[in-house]
Amino acid sequence: YLYVPKFYTDTVGVSATTMGVTIFFARLLDAFSDPVVGALSDKTRTRYGRRRPYIALGSLALGCLIFMIYSPPNLSQWGATFWFIATMLSLSLVWTLVDVPCESLWPEITTSYDERTALFSFREGMTIIGTILAVASPLIIEVAYGLQQAPADQRFKFSAFGAFYAPIAIICCWICAIRIKEIKQPPRPAHKFRFWQAWGQAFKNRPFRILLGAYAVSAVGANLPATLILYYVEYVLGGTQPEIFVLMYI
Repeated sequence: YLYVPKFYTDTVGVSATTMGVTIFFARLLDAFSDPVVGALSDKTRTRYGRRRPYIALGSLALGCLIFMIYSPPNLSQWGATFWFIATMLSLSLVWTLVDVPCESLWPEITTSYDERTALFSFREGMTIIGTILAVASPLIIEVAYGLQQAPADQRFKFSAFGAFYAPIAIICCWICAIRIKEIKQPPRPAHKFRFWQAWGQAFKNRPFRILLGAYAVSAVGANLPATLILYYVEYVLGGTQPEIFVLMYI
């Protein structure tokens, strides 16, 4: 959401309207796919556990789509638009397939309050470090190869970016799936799971609704500047190195 929008509008040739609508629907899709994948993961029973098969197998598609979205072929505007819509929505779905089971696995590693606090603190710290490295990577590639703002140079920069991080995503997911052992799987619930009924029960909980509203406001406040900052730096502030501003922002 930081680099893809401006790369596709300014270099690949996708209209800003299509970009905005596609990203909106990708996030809207998450609102439905996240709980569905969570429910599927909860009910999965395999010799490898409930979560790890999704993480391991989903990561293969995730790595391919990471590379594909950063390495679009030279197509017409219609072709580039179709490529972006297809890869963006697919990436959103596959990310859900990997991320939701992974997020569910964290609190299941241990029942100790102190160990959970340590694990989640470590995870958040590594997330911050990973975000900074990912944001800095295009600028590092640009400086290392002496690239300019020409379309060919921008395509090379982001293709190299995708080619670097796609295998890293797969490797890290497989390390997680191989090295982390899931706890003994709980027995299947006696009652039949009804997805919509469970969703309705959640929204009857007033503290949950308040928390959800606060989270929504926070998400809007975080995602709007993240998506628009590159445009703002170049077209409003007149900056020539918007990546530096993004790094400062992060």
